[in-house]
Amino acid sequence: MDFDFKKCGNLVYIKKPKFEELNYVAELWSDIKTMTDVGGVVPFPVEKRKAWYEKMVNPTDGKNFYCLIYTLDNVPVGEVSFHRFDKVEGKADFNVKVQSKYRSKGYAKEAIQLLLGYYFFDFGGQVIWDDVINEKGQKALRNFGFNIVSNTDSQILFTMTKDRFEEILNDKGLQQEKSCGAVIYRKKDEHTEFLLIESKDNSYWGFPKGHVEEKESEIDTAIREVYEETGLNIEIDDGFSLETEYFISIDILKKVVYFIGEAEDEPVKIQTEEVEDYKWVQYSDAMDLLTYESSKKLLEAVKEYLGR
Repeated sequence: MDFDFKKCGNLVYIKKPKFEELNYVAELWSDIKTMTDVGGVVPFPVEKRKAWYEKMVNPTDGKNFYCLIYTLDNVPVGEVSFHRFDKVEGKADFNVKVQSKYRSKGYAKEAIQLLLGYYFFDFGGQVIWDDVINEKGQKALRNFGFNIVSNTDSQILFTMTKDRFEEILNDKGLQQEKSCGAVIYRKKDEHTEFLLIESKDNSYWGFPKGHVEEKESEIDTAIREVYEETGLNIEIDDGFSLETEYFISIDILKKVVYFIGEAEDEPVKIQTEEVEDYKWVQYSDAMDLLTYESSKKLLEAVKEYLGR
């Protein structure tokens, strides 16, 4: 998982905390007004933080994903996370908590949207659940659009599916952009190497891609963008394509169709306006270097296809 994970909205952003920021987590969990509605304060002693951090934040156990919520002025105001992810069924438990003194400002709703956008469109989740006992939390999920599965005197079980989430966003005027690109590989000394590029702002390592131009086919776009960004002429294998989705802002969903392209052993000439750096790496190193989960899943699919 990406330790540098950060998603920005119009009111707040969410990001994985650094270890020293666990002091705020301790403050949040010890806030009586905040925690009364969720069963009471939770001690978070210093000696337990390292193990918790490794499980929940970095490197995580692959089943949990934890973020703090910050205002755009970098003030922490709460937490949002998912837990106990079941990869086979694509489901997890959800949690959002805004500190009492920061409530009723729209922070929770936006944090929910930011995390669910990552969970459904990058991480690969299909459904998420939340068992809520407090009225404020129940109201927040109702207002967002969660569906109610069961309702008792003491708690309500809410659920959200990927389809339902996309329906909510479409009703709010979700915009979509489309790009195409390619996972480029070459044979080098009996090994297969993949070309990874670093974005100009150093924000991620991934694969060449770009916007589809008018009347251009998806394959033509991929070939053109690869040449523009790397100077490489590639041969596309039209037996493979895979679409990834992720949010580039809170209201714009990017869809990227990737192909596989084989390159000759020729020099790379990066487009310096768009690309900061590049590396030819073998599969295991590529998996370590890639920033996003969706890119790693894409490369896994490519490796499986090439090994057929």
